[in-house]
Amino acid sequence: MKKSKLKNKKKNDVYITDWFREVSMIAQQMKKSTLSILKDMIVCKKKYKASIDDYFRFEMYRLNKFERQTILTEGLNNDYIIKYNDPKYIEIFINKVKFYQRFASYMKREWANIEEKNKFALFCVNHREAIVKPMISKNGEKVEKIKVSDYKLKELYEKLSENNQTIIEELIIQDEKLAKFHPNSVNTIKVTTLLGTIVSAYLKVGTEKRLTDSYEQNGLITPIDIEKGIVIAPFTNKKKEQFDNHPTTEELVKDFSIPKWKEIKKICEELVLEVPQIGYASWDFAIGKEEIILIKGDAYPKHNLYGLPAFCEKNRGLLPAYREAEERVLE
Repeated sequence: MKKSKLKNKKKNDVYITDWFREVSMIAQQMKKSTLSILKDMIVCKKKYKASIDDYFRFEMYRLNKFERQTILTEGLNNDYIIKYNDPKYIEIFINKVKFYQRFASYMKREWANIEEKNKFALFCVNHREAIVKPMISKNGEKVEKIKVSDYKLKELYEKLSENNQTIIEELIIQDEKLAKFHPNSVNTIKVTTLLGTIVSAYLKVGTEKRLTDSYEQNGLITPIDIEKGIVIAPFTNKKKEQFDNHPTTEELVKDFSIPKWKEIKKICEELVLEVPQIGYASWDFAIGKEEIILIKGDAYPKHNLYGLPAFCEKNRGLLPAYREAEERVLE
């Protein structure tokens, strides 16, 4: 057996073992048989298009049928992407060069593709430090802060080419209020729009001196009241641990008011018109000292943050907000 296949087999074996262990734990908690939990998982798959991870993540075993109908599951999220996002235009959001060019007026920072040698050289002359990242990436992978002044131009080009870090961009100096949560990372606001309506908003912050605020890299997330722009829940991480205060800086998150929130909402109204063929998208913003900075857009919005039990008041998920956004367009 080849090494790659053997490695994948080991990963799958670990996943299946963990999966059965979690099913057994749920059965004990709910005082039900393992078989009944497995049957319920199949019901959730067929009736609500919930993946196995959805069933665990959103604790669907605790929800009644009415509550389950409010959860945005993986299958339903995929349906929204297929229904409202034209595949011909998704590449604009996947490729950073295309995205940065299309949304240039919202980027608010200098950047360069290292393959454009003259622009790359000029960038290096003007900046002693920078952020480098791949042209196509996810979850903050290979995002790195470097000292440009430590390298000769050819040496830096070869290093970045070898690491597939083809985008180099100016450092962002963020608003002091947001920086207090975790100074090492640029802490961002994630807003999801459906057919021109904001359906969710979250504050994301980093931990453990990491450079990014990625939830997948143990970052923290908390929902924002769309109308008021105020944080409405504790921080939560991927392990479902909750924090009233940031675990490193001890900054209190409750009732935190997002700076420039009305401006962010206004910018979202403009962004959705830039590529109207993408009707369902998420947008990440940094808040600078003077302006709002668009970090990225995603034509494959994630669903795994929205239905976390800590964020669902009275076990009500976000699906009703999506339905309302669709009805608004039909009116």
